[in-house]
Amino acid sequence: MTTAERAAIEPGAERVSGLLPQLLRTPVTGLTCLGAIVVTGMWWLRVDQDGLLLDSRAFESEPWRLVTSTLLHASILHLLFNLTWTWRIGIAVEQRYGSLRTLALFLLLACGSSAAEFAFTTGGVGLSGLGYGLFGFLLVLRTRDPSLYEVISKRTVTVFIAWLFLCVILTWFQVVRIGNVAHASGLGLGWLTGRAVASGAGRRVLWIASIAASLVSIGAGATIGRPYLNRAATMSQEFIYRGYLASRHEDWGSSANFYARAAKIDPTQVDAWIGVACAQERMNRLDEAEKALDRAHALDPKNPDVRRRRGNLQYRMAHTAYEQGRIQDAIDLYEKCVARDPMNATAWFNLGIAYQGSNRIDRAIEAYEQAFEKDPSMIRARDAARRLKER
Repeated sequence: MTTAERAAIEPGAERVSGLLPQLLRTPVTGLTCLGAIVVTGMWWLRVDQDGLLLDSRAFESEPWRLVTSTLLHASILHLLFNLTWTWRIGIAVEQRYGSLRTLALFLLLACGSSAAEFAFTTGGVGLSGLGYGLFGFLLVLRTRDPSLYEVISKRTVTVFIAWLFLCVILTWFQVVRIGNVAHASGLGLGWLTGRAVASGAGRRVLWIASIAASLVSIGAGATIGRPYLNRAATMSQEFIYRGYLASRHEDWGSSANFYARAAKIDPTQVDAWIGVACAQERMNRLDEAEKALDRAHALDPKNPDVRRRRGNLQYRMAHTAYEQGRIQDAIDLYEKCVARDPMNATAWFNLGIAYQGSNRIDRAIEAYEQAFEKDPSMIRARDAARRLKER
């Protein structure tokens, strides 16, 4: 195509040369690509990007996550591939339909493909859903605009379709995890939008209704339908992560709630029960913490972290019981502590104190001696046993 022919189709095209003028002419595409580079670079540099990632908060109070998650990319190849096609196809769309319409199209495709991926998985990152949507959009419209064959050529069609199926195969054989649902849903939404633009006024209403129905279905699948479309373990991991984030901010109530939701979704998640226990212990709800650790222990009796936490919790519960004057409860708990960890000299010493408090002198002497035997540096245990013997 000659410059004159291109100018006839794209008014002002002959005046545009260089990257900066192109960015000014197609700001939506340019800012999208630039945003992906900046945000991804910060992510790779370990800058916290939790506020941009996609999870259930997008459907509760933070809808921007549907868009911002598409800017993040997992690898340099992932970023370069998506930038190449978003830029190449995006500027073609924006030059023909204007920045406002392009912005609406970008939001439609990004949100729709992200939500669809989230409905079936933990959610994904990357502009590939948008890229496939733009491809589907121009695939329809190139029949009306011959100049678009330069953008969506036969070779381009082959690349997109081949890559679509290759990604499915790679995911199926667990070579790499790819957002295939985002690819397919983006392509479908782009194709439907292209049909709506290409159709006459009469049929356009039907295509717009199809788009609306698709978005409603995707939204339902990502919210109320997600438990039926997603694996329990996948959904549980999300709430475990949110429980962890809440614990980092010492929001123990929210942390306990998220961990409990994870455990309810998948009761076999040991990490969820451990999280519940930690949060409940922080709120001084020791009985609830003990129940949670008992569930974790029942699931994985050999888990060293669970065993350690149970021992520490029972030690704390025993100390609390003794301070509250519940001497027998303290004795029972300290006995469990030393039964689980016979080398715990401090538990033996405190057990001796509890025995002494209940006037079980012989048992107290034995506990003090055990404490000194386990830790010869614990002189106070040796002295306590000696004083009781002298008495």
